[in-house]
Amino acid sequence: MAAPEPLPSSVPWVVGGTAAVAALLALVFAVGLPSLRQGRLLDEATAISVERSQAAASWLDREESVAALLATERADGVVRDEALLDADGAASLQGALKLLAEQHVMTLDALRLGTRRTGEAFDTVPTTAVFVGNRTSLPELLDNFYRQPRVVRLVSLDLELPKYGSVTVQATLRWEYASLPEEAPEADDPTRRWSPPSLVADAGPARITALNRGRWDELETAAAELRALAPRLRRLAAMDAERAQLERQRIAIKRWREASAAEAQAVQRRLPELLRRMDLSALGEAALRPGPGGLVVAEGP
Repeated sequence: MAAPEPLPSSVPWVVGGTAAVAALLALVFAVGLPSLRQGRLLDEATAISVERSQAAASWLDREESVAALLATERADGVVRDEALLDADGAASLQGALKLLAEQHVMTLDALRLGTRRTGEAFDTVPTTAVFVGNRTSLPELLDNFYRQPRVVRLVSLDLELPKYGSVTVQATLRWEYASLPEEAPEADDPTRRWSPPSLVADAGPARITALNRGRWDELETAAAELRALAPRLRRLAAMDAERAQLERQRIAIKRWREASAAEAQAVQRRLPELLRRMDLSALGEAALRPGPGGLVVAEGP
């Protein structure tokens, strides 16, 4: 058998060169692919930042119109505040109701303000007053009670004869005042929608490869432009929240006034019946309560 022929002298060099190229390619892939992936992420984050900046700027185009609407609602609110019970009004309430009683030859025997209740448009302040005097004065007192600047909603009217057959009556009136909420409306933070992608905070320049320095600079510029809009975005959101609250209050106070006016008429219609029920009661008592559909219901024998 003939001996195998020796390999050409060039073969080891070819094999060695191929191995070197393979090692170089492996190094390129090991180093280059993460950099390429990082570059794609940076480009995507930059595009998102630019898109959010454009959307935020479009939302901010409403600033002038919202400011004009808010100014109108605030002006209406100044007039509307006369119908509400504020801290100053609460302090002077006893004097006002005492004067009301005296004007109708009655006395204010007691006045209590209950715990404020939180509502959507207004808070409500439950109030109880006890008037004592001639029963013939009661219709006019109630009429002027409903004519006061502040709107009221009846909870109950309880009548009691301190002495059987007496013309003197004790009237316990329970109602609610509307009052401005103690806390300002909470506005949504629009920067939660329009903020730079988390990559901006998570990456940091130290983690950016040399090949992606330019992309990182572009992303930081786009993110800075978006962050610069944050004060205006929050201010407009606060204006929106205040305008919406004032609008709810305007609608609510209109309904309060309408309901109070209807209630005042219903109370006057029911009052003669209420007095008769009181006279017929073994305890000398009778009451009015708001009923279904806004009706005022007389209770008693």
